[in-house]
Amino acid sequence: MKKVFKYILKTIYSSRGRAAAKIRLAALLAAILLTASAPVFPALAERPLKIYAFGDSITYGFAQTGSQSLTNSSSFRFLLAKKLSEIGIDARIVNGGVPGETVLNARSRFDKIFLERPDAVIIMFGTNDCKAGEDGRSQVPLASYKAELENFVKRLLEKGIGVILMTSPPLPTDNIKILTNRHLKPYIFAAREIAIKNRIDLVDNFMLFNDAAEDKNLLRFFLPDMIHPNEEGHKIIADGLFNVFEDGGSHFNSDKAGARKNAAQKSDNSKSEEEPLSEENEERVNYASEKPYIESSKNRGCEDGVLTDGVKTPAGMDEIYYTSAGGTFPKWVIIDLGKRRTIKSVVVYNSKELDSRNITVYYGRDLGKYSPAGSSSFKKPSSRLVFNLERPSDARYIKVDIEDAYGDKNKVSLAEIEVFGTR
Repeated sequence: MKKVFKYILKTIYSSRGRAAAKIRLAALLAAILLTASAPVFPALAERPLKIYAFGDSITYGFAQTGSQSLTNSSSFRFLLAKKLSEIGIDARIVNGGVPGETVLNARSRFDKIFLERPDAVIIMFGTNDCKAGEDGRSQVPLASYKAELENFVKRLLEKGIGVILMTSPPLPTDNIKILTNRHLKPYIFAAREIAIKNRIDLVDNFMLFNDAAEDKNLLRFFLPDMIHPNEEGHKIIADGLFNVFEDGGSHFNSDKAGARKNAAQKSDNSKSEEEPLSEENEERVNYASEKPYIESSKNRGCEDGVLTDGVKTPAGMDEIYYTSAGGTFPKWVIIDLGKRRTIKSVVVYNSKELDSRNITVYYGRDLGKYSPAGSSSFKKPSSRLVFNLERPSDARYIKVDIEDAYGDKNKVSLAEIEVFGTR
């Protein structure tokens, strides 16, 4: 089967046959989609897959001397192209990285992307944007960063170009006064929010680097300047991007072209035949851990990420998700699991402050298309609700509606949300 898929993928990207042959090939691909869970690549035009990498010095491939770069050897662009070639995909990746740039600097050269006619654009900004000046303020205010980044995304989508948004890698140390993870984190959450809202793929480098450093030693993934990734760091980025291009359920593969869209819809209409694993062999995985989410409203003092940070019994208000008095019910939270997962249950933890009462949980493969997992009520603060699905189901998004609260003035809160499936 693996050899068959390699042949199909290579044919899709390089075929110069007639239209009828392409139609037969698309039909074959759709048929295989119904019977196998293998990676599916888009049926693009008769040319190599063209990717434009738009970003700052990390995208450029900055090396320690400043006059050299990892451009032609070990950058994520080179590594990604190599990984794609290994499965028969001829990819051309344009280096659109400029050292030192912010989204505001990059705005003047954005239109040049369209001249390249790319199939996909990779975007990564944030490290320079969040860098603090002598007054302690970031080079680009957070609101401006969000507005400009979302403008880039929407303009590309309007032209039918696939977009993959990336967060900046974390900083291995906070010893650089003007550039710390405290400065960077709001920009990370902004990028995650934009990806979810616009239904595009996200390579969350901030999370991937932290996951790779189980011993918390991030420095081994960076050059001595403690800002730019070394070859090992670029491998992490390349692997994250390759997973998007390889995954048949990614937004890039599902949404970009009509043929892909039709195949995805046919696949969506099929029922999952996956059998649940036996309890003794089952390894439960919390797919919501550290995942990004958006919310209908929140209090200005509520920190980002607290709903998926693993803290189920928070000690104070800075460790819970909570909203202000304003806002109508139901208030909601939507978690993006990153890609489609087979899920079995959703667990919602109440907090002891501003506690919520009635909760409804939904799951779906796409934004706005949900199935109910169930409704229930918290009996008291600091308790939890468990929503077990009737059968394991595929989902990428989890939506939690908060319908009312025990407290007054519409103030509600939650401590944590977990989404369990099996590995």
